[in-house]
Amino acid sequence: MQRIVFSSFLLLLFSIGSEAQDKNEIASFLKDKRISKAAKDYYHGKFKATDNAKTFSIVDNILTKNFQTRPFYLYLTTQIMKNSDGALSEELGLRAKEYLEQHPDWALLFLRGNLATPSFISIWAETIAGEIMIDCEGKEKQCAKQWYETANKKTSTNQKQTLVDLYRQVSARCP
Repeated sequence: MQRIVFSSFLLLLFSIGSEAQDKNEIASFLKDKRISKAAKDYYHGKFKATDNAKTFSIVDNILTKNFQTRPFYLYLTTQIMKNSDGALSEELGLRAKEYLEQHPDWALLFLRGNLATPSFISIWAETIAGEIMIDCEGKEKQCAKQWYETANKKTSTNQKQTLVDLYRQVSARCP
């Protein structure tokens, strides 16, 4: 009984510590001069993401070579994906699919990192599957497999399982 109580206490302590770390990490990004005003404004809810230059300036920054600020832009892009519809969703689907093909490790490290919640993989899967369904009508499963194989070629060994998990979710959403 003592072990169960102690284990529960440790689990609670680690989850609280993780949440605090995430908030501290976000706070650090918000103070960072390398983070754009548009990104900070979006985070603070000062504008709604639409298919416009301000929104895409945030999304474009997932390609930054700066590995220190990239996670924040990936975080915001995921939030934009979660809340998007229409033309914005279509554009995000194309960009997410291409991003995973060109820079899979960057995305996969983020999806298993401190800023990501378990729902983030589902959000990316839904976004990518949406693009595949638009682009490959009638052959969605085949295109999903091709997307996976393209991304897999550039994925490091320690990220392969995360890619497999993502692919399974993408494929499950494709008819």
